[in-house]
Amino acid sequence: MNNKLAVGIGLLALCNIITFGYFFQQQPKWAYVDNVRIMNEYKGMISARKDFEVKVASLTANMDTLRTEFHQLLMAHDAKVSKMSAAEKKSSEAPLWS
Repeated sequence: MNNKLAVGIGLLALCNIITFGYFFQQQPKWAYVDNVRIMNEYKGMISARKDFEVKVASLTANMDTLRTEFHQLLMAHDAKVSKMSAAEKKSSEAPLWS
């Protein structure tokens, strides 16, 4: 009985040595993943990009409108200031600096 137990333990130890030896002897495998391609072809990313582009276009149009309005107000102010005397300019600028 002890002899069978010793043989069983020996076989189990031999199997473990062979199994672990096999896994530790393998060369590491390297792989290259093109994550840019994966992200560009992912359907969720495609729809998110379209939504983002719509939002960017909307914000750009809004910014252009604001820029045009500001430029018009600035030109009107410059035209108004150019007709003022030095004393009127100074009195109109005083609230800006306080």
